[in-house]
Amino acid sequence: MIDKAPPQPEFSRPFDTAELGEQAEQRVIEANADECRALAERFEVLGIAALKAELTIRRLGPGLARLEGRVTATVSQQCVVTLDPVESAIDERFAVTYAGTIPHDEGATLPFHDDSEEGPDPLDGTMIDLGETVSQQLAVALDPYPRAPGASLEKILPSPATAPDEPSGPFAVLAELRKRMS
Repeated sequence: MIDKAPPQPEFSRPFDTAELGEQAEQRVIEANADECRALAERFEVLGIAALKAELTIRRLGPGLARLEGRVTATVSQQCVVTLDPVESAIDERFAVTYAGTIPHDEGATLPFHDDSEEGPDPLDGTMIDLGETVSQQLAVALDPYPRAPGASLEKILPSPATAPDEPSGPFAVLAELRKRMS
């Protein structure tokens, strides 16, 4: 069996949590044009004009780190009604807690409490890919049903007043056949 290497993230900014001291670390990361194009393809959007994140990384305890940040982006998506391009500005705050493997006594508890249902994300050794985390946050922030201003289904679909009096479609044929048989 041939082992496949995992795909490389389009926007990768590795950070080693072993470098964290008592003070939080600040980082600002930005995707370049090629990374924006690759992410647009991955997320199946028309384009990403800009992607930037302001991040704070802090140690919470042995094997625990917290990444808090703000992601801003300019994204072009396709309107689900008209198929026209829709520009949107994304500005979202997020927080992710990471936990590595920590040797501890049986029955001991970790010095950690997270209000989220999911709990902490696993650390890959001591590394966090800040770019991939930001990419994932962008994906969550994307509008799943973008609409152009003023776009509505009523403008495309016939209204009941203009619909034909006679039923149409496959069931109309069956209804007509039923009328003939009775």
